Amino acid sequence: MTRAIVIDVVETVDTGKDIVCFSIDHPRTAQESDVHAIEIEGWILLKSKQPPLSIDFYHENRRLLSVPVGHIRPDVAAQYPKHPLSEQSGFSAWVGLLGLPQSSIINVIAVQKNGRNTSLGAIHIERRSLLHPNVDSPLQPIMLTALGRSGTTWIMKALMGHREVVVHEDYPHELRAARYWTHMMNVLSRPAPPISQYSPDSFWHITNSIGPSPFFMGHSINDPDLNNWMASDYTDSLATFGMNMTQSMYQLIAQRQGKRTARYFAEKHYPDQTPQLLWELYPAPREIFLVRDFRDMVSSMLSFNGRRGTDGFGRSRVTSDEAFVERLAEKHVRNLVEAWKTRAHDAILIRYEDVVEDSPTVLQKILNYLGLDASSEQVAEILEKMSSRNADATKHMTSSNPKASTGRWRQDLNKSTQKACRDHLGFALREFGYDD
Repeated sequence: MTRAIVIDVVETVDTGKDIVCFSIDHPRTAQESDVHAIEIEGWILLKSKQPPLSIDFYHENRRLLSVPVGHIRPDVAAQYPKHPLSEQSGFSAWVGLLGLPQSSIINVIAVQKNGRNTSLGAIHIERRSLLHPNVDSPLQPIMLTALGRSGTTWIMKALMGHREVVVHEDYPHELRAARYWTHMMNVLSRPAPPISQYSPDSFWHITNSIGPSPFFMGHSINDPDLNNWMASDYTDSLATFGMNMTQSMYQLIAQRQGKRTARYFAEKHYPDQTPQLLWELYPAPREIFLVRDFRDMVSSMLSFNGRRGTDGFGRSRVTSDEAFVERLAEKHVRNLVEAWKTRAHDAILIRYEDVVEDSPTVLQKILNYLGLDASSEQVAEILEKMSSRNADATKHMTSSNPKASTGRWRQDLNKSTQKACRDHLGFALREFGYDD
């Protein structure tokens, strides 16, 4: 069965001054794949006569996989006999497609030791067959897709207040069972790369993790019948197992909470591949995108770090607040914008500022979207349950009250950091209706 087809392969014409030559040999246009993955092979020679650090594969702003260069390529050695690395210039990877939109572009990037990244090309693929788990799933997922310090805990607490939504009680409500089991399925369903610690001869020596299957599209065992089974029944069975475990966990919580008529479970999610995959797995999922003025979000992140004496949210990876804003924009905010653009027709958008200004109206909007009782009595009951503030919630706050948390960036951020926000976050502010 054809599970994916290559629509087009476009190699970069001008790769700059660093590369002698390269090639994406595989796949080719119109090539079909009978697995939920695509094999990408090629080679590269740099003028520095050093190997690249890695070849990375991206979908939009998300890195899917990173592999080394070093496969033996006698054909390249014959063509470039004077280059010292020509024989070890090859790369090969099985890039998993689960969690990608049906029509996706995979970008191939050479990561160099000089810090420059060079695009080698793009592969446009179309998924022709989706997953078919065999699960009776009475509980459907509500995905709260957002970045940190955006008000996710308020939304989760509000959802927990409804008798038909299951949320784990522990503050800040971050049990992620569906994410865990979906991640397991995504990893175990992929073929292991040919150069990998998960070798068919030694994978059992790795006692603290399980990785991609060394027998799927294996270089030691290449059995078409076995490969087809692993791409279909095996992968669907992994999905079925993960969904059953998720159901069992949330049904246990629902029973404890007395929610015998529950229709949903809710989890916080990052804007990565997991929400997209949950849309594929479940028949009736729902997704709430929650955004906040990204300048206030930055202010809150930096203030939260200061109160706790930590460098969270990726701040420890950079040397300045300005670089933190740039990293946040490229690593996370761009993903959020792209995820919203992809699924806006099925999801709902909530702004933090609207929650602060008129929480009853926002809560009613959410409940209507979920198809749940959204009566004024129900909304009032939920808000009453939320009115008591616990000690953990107080520790979580970085402003004296919710209204003081909106527009705080004007006082909190210095001019240099404000400029970084304008430069790097302007596209996202405009996308979600904020004045940049």
